[in-house]
Amino acid sequence: MLARAVALAQAGRGAGRRFATAVARSATAAPKRVAARVSIFGGAQPTPGQLMATARGFGTTSRAAEDSPPEQRTAQPLKAADITLAQYHKLADLQIEHLLAKCEEISDTSDVLDVEYSSGVMTITYQDGLTYVLNKQPPNKQIWLASPKSGPKRYDFVLTKEGTENDETPVGDWVYLRDGSTLAELFENELQVPAEPRPKYQ
Repeated sequence: MLARAVALAQAGRGAGRRFATAVARSATAAPKRVAARVSIFGGAQPTPGQLMATARGFGTTSRAAEDSPPEQRTAQPLKAADITLAQYHKLADLQIEHLLAKCEEISDTSDVLDVEYSSGVMTITYQDGLTYVLNKQPPNKQIWLASPKSGPKRYDFVLTKEGTENDETPVGDWVYLRDGSTLAELFENELQVPAEPRPKYQ
């Protein structure tokens, strides 16, 4: 009986030591886990109100993007204006006649280029043999340009002032929709033909 009591006492002391060790380890590890959970609240235990506010905050990204200033949003893609065929002919003729006049000014004062215009087709031939062809495309309501340097381009009329599609002469410009460049810019940069001032419709 005495031997059994001694054995039980020793077993109890061993279990007590193991339990104490386990408690000490858990006490050491627990603060790390708690600190990780509450670090966004400055190390303090979060209140229910803080938790609710944090949850709401995680869902505000899309709303913030919607409320951002216009200059920070993705630019809208360019699109051709929905103009009538009569408007197209007027706008295309104004643009081509304007560029023709600029080319004739150069041709009359130098031998850099020769220009011809017939039946809506303008041909510009440079002294080095380079030839540009500009013509109307009524079925597509476009102006087409064949360039020996940059290749073919199709220009659509794009509004630069909202609400003018129904006007007799809408306000806009002839734009290459793939890169946003204008027909006037190509004449100035590639052909070295000044396109300013622009036609009256602008």
